[in-house]
Amino acid sequence: MTDDNKQLIRRLYDEVLNVRALDDLGLYIADTELIETIKRGCLVLYESFPDLHSSIDEMVAEGDRVSVRATSTGSHDGEFMGIPPTGRQISFEYAEIYGISDGRIRSYWCMPDMAGLMRQVTQEAPVTS
Repeated sequence: MTDDNKQLIRRLYDEVLNVRALDDLGLYIADTELIETIKRGCLVLYESFPDLHSSIDEMVAEGDRVSVRATSTGSHDGEFMGIPPTGRQISFEYAEIYGISDGRIRSYWCMPDMAGLMRQVTQEAPVTS
């Protein structure tokens, strides 16, 4: 069962998140409120970082839980949290825990490195000569 759960998360990344097929979230997630919450968060990121791509760096599954350590990269080409676009390349890590039953995601928790991301979009650009 843990391999099936890990495969579900890989498919979520490959078939939904990285191709922006947010209307397909319901194929993976059971709870309507959770679908809408994830959709809203993704739309903010997609608008701020239009070329955003997420990669799974590590995945561990036990029982009905899948833990993921992932990295997202992209270009800051849209406003993010009131910060105008800088055109900078960003990269930030995050940890996620998915609760899965009957082949669908029932719960979700995410802890992004927001401090690291904010430093990248607010820091002074390096001086080049």
